[in-house]
Amino acid sequence: MEAEKLLDVESAESQGPAARRPWMPRLATCVAALATMATLAFVLYLGAQHGTVSGDVQRLQRKWWTPWQKPADVVLGIDMGTSGSYMAVYKDEKVEIIKNNDKPLTPSYVSFAGKDPLVGEAARDKVKESPTQSLYNVKRLMGRDFNDAEVQKMIKFLPYKIVEKSGKPMISVNDKLWTPEDVSSLLLADMRAAAGSQLNQEVKKAVITVPGYSNDAQRRSMMAAAKKAGFTDVELINKGTADALDYAFRFARDEMKIILVYDLGGGFFDATLAEWSGDGFLEVLGTAGDTTLGGEDFTDLTTQDLLAKFKHKHGKDMDPGSAQTLRIKVAEAIQALSSSKEVQIQMDVDGADFKETLTREKFEALNIASFQNTLESIDKVLEHSGRPRSDVDEIVLAGSSSHIPKVEQLVKDYFHKEPKMASPFAARAAGAAIMGTLKGNSDMLVLDVMPLTVGVQEVGGTMMRLIERSSTIPIKKSETWTTSSDNQPKVTIKVYEGERALAKDNHCLAEFDVTGIPPQPRGKPQIEVEFAMDKNAILTASAKDKVTKKKFDIVRRGCMK
Repeated sequence: MEAEKLLDVESAESQGPAARRPWMPRLATCVAALATMATLAFVLYLGAQHGTVSGDVQRLQRKWWTPWQKPADVVLGIDMGTSGSYMAVYKDEKVEIIKNNDKPLTPSYVSFAGKDPLVGEAARDKVKESPTQSLYNVKRLMGRDFNDAEVQKMIKFLPYKIVEKSGKPMISVNDKLWTPEDVSSLLLADMRAAAGSQLNQEVKKAVITVPGYSNDAQRRSMMAAAKKAGFTDVELINKGTADALDYAFRFARDEMKIILVYDLGGGFFDATLAEWSGDGFLEVLGTAGDTTLGGEDFTDLTTQDLLAKFKHKHGKDMDPGSAQTLRIKVAEAIQALSSSKEVQIQMDVDGADFKETLTREKFEALNIASFQNTLESIDKVLEHSGRPRSDVDEIVLAGSSSHIPKVEQLVKDYFHKEPKMASPFAARAAGAAIMGTLKGNSDMLVLDVMPLTVGVQEVGGTMMRLIERSSTIPIKKSETWTTSSDNQPKVTIKVYEGERALAKDNHCLAEFDVTGIPPQPRGKPQIEVEFAMDKNAILTASAKDKVTKKKFDIVRRGCMK
């Protein structure tokens, strides 16, 4: 045995140090593997930080590095609708629809019928039994004054109580006053929570759609509601722009197209003309519309017609709870009329059987004037952009009410071309998510426009136009003012938005007080005021002495009536 051991040692010595230490090759292999892993980890780290690695390494990043990383901040695209709302995110070059209670649509309802507020479908289910505590169409109140014609119309038709406070509409429920922004924030907070649950991470960033014809106050109101809901980084996108972006990404990625989006939603209408370059550049050429025209109006008008029939037949008004149930049934019937010629509406009202047949012909006759009004907005967009109808390559129908057969036919006859339908749902939310996720990407650029002309009131009451409608945003414009009396310490500038020649015929956007003007003879101060319209089409202003460059204090406030 000893001789055998000696021979083994001699044999090992003759083969070299590796044979004498059999563990050395294994150690060397381990060291090499560790070095490779360390190098790979370093490459993955650099790639994660700078985004400058090849496709193969990017795949390795996703496989090995991503599980150790903190999840990237997600941007939630929200299509905030008058009737219902959708959510989407854009990940890995795909759109993912975010569901709320396993459904893509969150009905835009909030109810205070219970101990805690109910949102969405649960709130809508409370409308019949608690009509004065269950809120809908609240979005239409946002950014409006109490005396606004639309608010006054809503007061007549809505079952819940709308009151005035400081010139603004407030909703009175259970002896408590709620602003429209407060109510909308509950809806947005519920959607934010649902998105966080599905994505398994907190959602703080959002891009929210607004009608292209929304004014400054309505946009500020939506931003305020989103901040109250817990979003810390919020941007707005015009609904038509979101529709065009979604359509371009799905159907025309590599083609240059002029796209006309006909967007008829629950509470608004937008016509948007946009040019898609085929390589990531979307330029909006113009937008026009009506923030008081949409599917909710068609539902209201049809419901009022049926309520009149009930009163004629029974000699009394339908009770508020039953009237709200009828309204829901009418909305469902209108949807059914897209594929049927007639729908029967039947319900029990105080023990009496109410039965009426709603035909497509009757529905169209009630609402034909509103349908035709939408074509006037298309005329305005094409005229303002200098484009004939023949230049339009694609007509995209978006919004729930664009599925109405008469609407489709009117648009087809207008362009002599077959329109195409946007995604059945969440097209706007998808477009918002795409823009929010890809903003800042060198291969992606969206240029949106001013929906309305912004100007100031001149002596004599005319409006001096500062920023023209359809100007690309963001944009800045400056104008110089002076004093009208000796030692005047303050100058007030009234800003309007609209297309009328007289300032008073337009919507007063805000008043800006420039203060801290040093005592000087009248006409001597040179006060340069810069108006800046940001990417959300929200106006800010700054002021300085044109000679000394010293900045003045400037305060924005609501318009004095």
